[in-house]
Amino acid sequence: QSSASPKNRGGLFWRYWRSVCSSSVTIAPCCLMRVRLRLGIVLKLVLLVLLTLICLLCYWNLSINLKLYWQSNPGSSNNPLLNPSLKIFPKTPEERAEYNKAFHQHSFNAFLSDRLSLQRLVPDTRDPACQSKSYYANSQSYDNLTASVIICFYNEAKSTLRRTLYSIFNRSPPHLLHEVIVLDDESNNGISSFDVNFISSKIRYEIAPMKLGLIRARNYAAKLATGRVLIFLDSHIEVNVGWLQPLLHHLSIRPKSVALPLVDVIDEKTFEYSATPHVVGGFTWNLRFAWDPLPASVPLDEPFHSPVMSGGLLAVRASTFHAFGAYDNLMETWGGENLEMSFRYWQCGGTVYACPCSRVGHVFRSRRPYGEFSGRDSWLFNSVRLANVWLGPFREGCWCGPWRLTSRLELQRTLGCVSFKWYLLNVASKKMIRSLPGRFRHLLT
Repeated sequence: QSSASPKNRGGLFWRYWRSVCSSSVTIAPCCLMRVRLRLGIVLKLVLLVLLTLICLLCYWNLSINLKLYWQSNPGSSNNPLLNPSLKIFPKTPEERAEYNKAFHQHSFNAFLSDRLSLQRLVPDTRDPACQSKSYYANSQSYDNLTASVIICFYNEAKSTLRRTLYSIFNRSPPHLLHEVIVLDDESNNGISSFDVNFISSKIRYEIAPMKLGLIRARNYAAKLATGRVLIFLDSHIEVNVGWLQPLLHHLSIRPKSVALPLVDVIDEKTFEYSATPHVVGGFTWNLRFAWDPLPASVPLDEPFHSPVMSGGLLAVRASTFHAFGAYDNLMETWGGENLEMSFRYWQCGGTVYACPCSRVGHVFRSRRPYGEFSGRDSWLFNSVRLANVWLGPFREGCWCGPWRLTSRLELQRTLGCVSFKWYLLNVASKKMIRSLPGRFRHLLT
């Protein structure tokens, strides 16, 4: 082969080249097919991941929008945030820590409150006879009375405060609701006017000039009010349907009266709304408020006497409130003011009536979550003060001290108030008289 001619050698070269080329042409498509196959698998995986992320984002967005809708719109019983049979419990360690912190701070289940609808439905707990009352249909039966609702709060949970306000505006005839004054008594939990003002243009968000405590805060807010009727409410309540008309109707008939709604129960742990038992306000002889059974003969569609108001929820004409001495501005923080106000109205020519067709749900807490900013027991201080003014010889011993009673005793003389004996014989329940300590019984003869 080495002696082969150049022609033959060229023929060998070309045969070799053709063989290589033919082999390359065969191998290249196979490589390309494998590369394409691998790229196809990678692309499919990328697309699958992208679709999964898109689905998760859509689910998250939908859940947020549904929660916002449920929290800002009334709904049916199918709404899981409205249905009391569907419980909401903390599941993760973070949620349990949030639950414990919120319960300690507010003394109710704020974790659940934050997840409930702000405009949830509540059961109509009125007696069926209430619904046919003429004052619901006749808008002229209120003597042109309009209400200034006053809500004083300190470090209230945002969700309960908002739910309180939504219930007021959703269940009150607009022409009867003059304004809602929301007084912040120097809260330090970050709450502000931005958290509530969007609900209605009738909200007046005010900040106390200094730490006042509930009693003085209510007096301060009452001076700001311009409605003819003052309605004091707590910041963790939900008014029921038709709650406002019975109060205004009663005050149009009895201008010197205090009108009370019946206080339904909102459970502090489950936030379930339930009707109050048939009870009426009373007191024990250590000057604690107490609920007494309501006689079965008392109809639940007409106002009835209440010897003592529970304190947190009441309506009164503004002119009457100021003429009767408002709240005792020398009392401390909270406690005993409901007994003092009850004795004062009954003994000085006024009355206190419960209006059973007006229902307001209230979150009853097992303890007070806030301390005494004055540094002393405000209930004890206030109880001694009211005893010195209103109980006369029925108080225990001589409670001497710097009580500064001059202004209240002068009010007593100005209003021509009668004795506590008259109150016991004409207003107090038989249970109160039966429980009167024996050393005082001779005073009733």
